[in-house]
Amino acid sequence: MPPLASCITLRRRHEYWHDSLLYLGAYWQAMQAGGAPTVWPQTLNPNPSTGWLPANLPNGIPTNAQAQTMLNSLPTIANPPTPANDGYNSGAPFGTWPGPRNGWTTRNTVLVAQALTTEQGAPADATVGSGNVVIGGTWQQPYDTTAGFPTTPVQTECTAPNQACVSGLPADHFVPTANAWITGADTWPDYSTAITVTQGGQTVNTTQGGQMLYDFSNDLSGPELLIVGNSTNSSKGFNGPQNWMPPNKGMYCAYAKMWIAVKWQWDLAVVTAPVGTVIFPNQTTGLSEQGALQYLLTNYC
Repeated sequence: MPPLASCITLRRRHEYWHDSLLYLGAYWQAMQAGGAPTVWPQTLNPNPSTGWLPANLPNGIPTNAQAQTMLNSLPTIANPPTPANDGYNSGAPFGTWPGPRNGWTTRNTVLVAQALTTEQGAPADATVGSGNVVIGGTWQQPYDTTAGFPTTPVQTECTAPNQACVSGLPADHFVPTANAWITGADTWPDYSTAITVTQGGQTVNTTQGGQMLYDFSNDLSGPELLIVGNSTNSSKGFNGPQNWMPPNKGMYCAYAKMWIAVKWQWDLAVVTAPVGTVIFPNQTTGLSEQGALQYLLTNYC
């Protein structure tokens, strides 16, 4: 029998995709009747009141109503330990990037999916070299802004062949693996039933819990992996939205809903203890992770 956390994750994925199929059905009926786009749920405002919204964010971003329902249902934790005090060892529990699956690594899959196309104004589509390694393309940096031009998208152009340029773009674990670890993933290794699976084209002996950690680290089903800029990714660390938010305020709504979606999909807890740092406007005290997410949904979505 699969572990409880796996059952919860599968149930939640089913509920989310069930809702998506309902929207798709409504969209198809409207399209047949000559209506269409107004029926499809607009999960993000393409023209935020401040900052800028990246063009190619990952799939799986919920609507406002879905995000609120997800947030309300998340488990909570008052004050988790630091990753180091909880046995986390620099990402080791989650493993490294795997080898190719169907000829593609996780990172190269994400790079191609989030690269700008010529139709979006890029000088060229993403260029893929030998072994399905991405060696060129143009990527927006969702967290970043340019001083004096807060609504102008920030992007990096790597003219092919320039694998070194592409390699300099981090694939951010949106909910950092260290954050996932201290809010629930540290219990996954307790699911110790031995299994044999294929990871990156190789047969691996692992456990149910070990496979869950691996799957989280390579999750392409939702908004967990995002191509970003180096400096802001480094400053983010393992912090939640109560402690760190990107300089680009146009990402605030997307950030909250992506964070909620990942935590909900993987049944991870949100922290209820407030922090001492004030990072949001019109706030006199710090917020908890739960409070910060609610603040973002209410004020930016």
